[in-house]
Amino acid sequence: MAYLWLTTKARKQIMKDNGFYQGAVDSLKDEKYLDAVEKVNKKYLPVRYQKRVYYKETDIVLRNLRRLKEADVKNFKLEEFKCGCGRKYCSGYPAVLDKQLLINLESIRKTFGPVQITCGMRCAKYNSSLKGSIPNSKHLKGKAIDLYVGVCDTVTGRDRVKKEWKRLPKYGYTYSDTPNMGKAVHCDVK
Repeated sequence: MAYLWLTTKARKQIMKDNGFYQGAVDSLKDEKYLDAVEKVNKKYLPVRYQKRVYYKETDIVLRNLRRLKEADVKNFKLEEFKCGCGRKYCSGYPAVLDKQLLINLESIRKTFGPVQITCGMRCAKYNSSLKGSIPNSKHLKGKAIDLYVGVCDTVTGRDRVKKEWKRLPKYGYTYSDTPNMGKAVHCDVK
């Protein structure tokens, strides 16, 4: 299936909602629109994308910003979900985050306090470089995160986080205590 791009009007609305655009929300690609696109690219994307050009990568960033708003995420910023490759293999945002994943993450934050995302999205090349990763990881699809909260310092604490995740809507799989996870807990959604 071909990639379905956002319309110019939708792009303008998302950029306006996030403070990048101040003009009319219409379908015109005017100077204010191009300035806003450049601001988004400069804030979120590697140097090679920091132009007044709208890329597929810009589209993915805007879809993620919209998703954070739709999920009413108050405690996390898009940058926290960035691919761990350090933009070596991708733009940093290779996928659109799943709305239910974000809602569930906010619930974990509410239950356990501050959450550190130790691994968010992954591009395929970075994923394949990680020991123990699987080729069809949900990190590739924006449907998984590895997280750490204060209680994760003990096995009992990690078990509490996993138990709470399994209580949430659309939960998929959760695990910890594998050699490459450290004290983090993997959580994903269906």
